[in-house]
Amino acid sequence: MPPTGPYASKGGDGERRAAGVSREALVEAMLRACTEVGYERVELDDLLARGGGERADFYRHFADLPDCFAAAYGAETDRICGEILARAAAAAGWRAGLHAGIAYFADFVSSRSPRARVLLLDVHLAGELAEQQRTEVLERLARAVDTAREEAGSAHSPPPLTSLFMVSAIEAAAVSALIREQPQSFIEAATELEQLVVTAYFGD
Repeated sequence: MPPTGPYASKGGDGERRAAGVSREALVEAMLRACTEVGYERVELDDLLARGGGERADFYRHFADLPDCFAAAYGAETDRICGEILARAAAAAGWRAGLHAGIAYFADFVSSRSPRARVLLLDVHLAGELAEQQRTEVLERLARAVDTAREEAGSAHSPPPLTSLFMVSAIEAAAVSALIREQPQSFIEAATELEQLVVTAYFGD
């Protein structure tokens, strides 16, 4: 039997207040806030305004703002990496897969540059945990490049450049385009970097 009296839930908003705001809502609020104003200007009230809840709700899920940013960065980069790898896997052949993955990332940087700035620039401002996650993202993509090359059966000698170096070079080109506020320029740079990877791995 449901409770009655002055402390009974009225349903809807009352039930949501009792449950508190979710971790996922705060993660999404962090992404939105950073996209709109940049990590350096984000305050806790900005997150609560976008995600709902109270300060107690935030500290139930996160130790501080860098902790929340790391969770947001991890969720968003996992989504983007998943898209890159899925498009690469669906393509016909190693080179087509490389092109599909890089093309998706180039489109993301050029068409969603405010969100790209969060992942590629703000990550360096958000503390050690976020930097560690960035390193893991680069290593994940580098492993995917190496695995694809092995599956393609390249007879070319070991590449003079490591896959991690090449993935990092692609990231650096995107960062440069964003800093110059010319995100569209990354599309052309990505095409050149794609050729660098192919040449290094296949001598093509």
